Amino acid sequence: MPIQESNLTFYPSALVSYQTASQNGGVMAGTGKIVTNVMENLFPNISNSERSSGSGKRRKVFAKIETDPLIAALNGKVFIDKLSSGDDYFLLHFTGSQIDVESDLSNPRHYGIGTLKTDVAVGATSLTVVLEHAGAESLQPFKANDALYIAAKESYNSNGNAEFVTVSATEVNYSNGEASILLAAGTKFAWSAGANVASVITVSEVKPTAADFIVTSAAGTFTSTGNVTLNGFATIHQTWTLTITDGATGSFRLDGDTLGSGVATGNIGSDFAPNNGDFSKPFFTLAAAGWGGSWATNDTLEFSTDPAALPFWVKRVVPAGAASTSYSALSLAFVVESL
Repeated sequence: MPIQESNLTFYPSALVSYQTASQNGGVMAGTGKIVTNVMENLFPNISNSERSSGSGKRRKVFAKIETDPLIAALNGKVFIDKLSSGDDYFLLHFTGSQIDVESDLSNPRHYGIGTLKTDVAVGATSLTVVLEHAGAESLQPFKANDALYIAAKESYNSNGNAEFVTVSATEVNYSNGEASILLAAGTKFAWSAGANVASVITVSEVKPTAADFIVTSAAGTFTSTGNVTLNGFATIHQTWTLTITDGATGSFRLDGDTLGSGVATGNIGSDFAPNNGDFSKPFFTLAAAGWGGSWATNDTLEFSTDPAALPFWVKRVVPAGAASTSYSALSLAFVVESL
């Protein structure tokens, strides 16, 4: 069964602060997905003082695949698919970290959007893009080897032509709020001036992962291959420790590095599927067949998991002197392929 649009969601980070960078971002929130088309669902309204003096705010967002049973999501893409209707503008950052906070961001890579300056014909290999705001020029939101999204429609799901192209290995030139871009291959369509052009965050897969299995035991073994099942809804970022509490019976206790001690209990003789109460689905499932050898009291199995989510940052910039507007929105696209 292929991934459906309803399986694609956005979640905020667990930490949100516009005053303390070390308290902004971090891991994905367990609940409270971002609801689209709702005021202040990501950023607060722009205040009069912000319009007067200017401001920059960041929020961490997770593009998540929610499927059960798990479906592999390939060629994940996230990008801004529409210009802001106000004087503010948005940029994206991508570090690939499930846990970074804003204070960890040091000269991050920026992704952004602009419009074609002039018409281009089918097979065009060069584009001039007018950046959404001249202030983005110093941040260079278009880079060599980038994937670009070109479209002449309201948003990704609207009717109209769109295509993905690749920037050549030649560095992009910037001048006067414009980016001069050479493509690795010609465009599929002819495009009129004003078409949207966005740089795209790309990853090969979006899926939950389990890694770093460490057995601390004189004679016990655990084979993870084929014996660990993850969940698109409920798997989270966590380092897990299973401690044998009774070597005679094979009983153990599950602890999490942030969830604390006693998340659940189980036995090596049975499949183990500890429940994530936020979704009423298991964080993961360990098959009884994975356990081998002889486990003694206080032996441990450690491993880490990460969710089926692509983490990225959104930066909203309000230039000093920005005009008041009744409505300004960020439009994000999250695109994947599935078998």
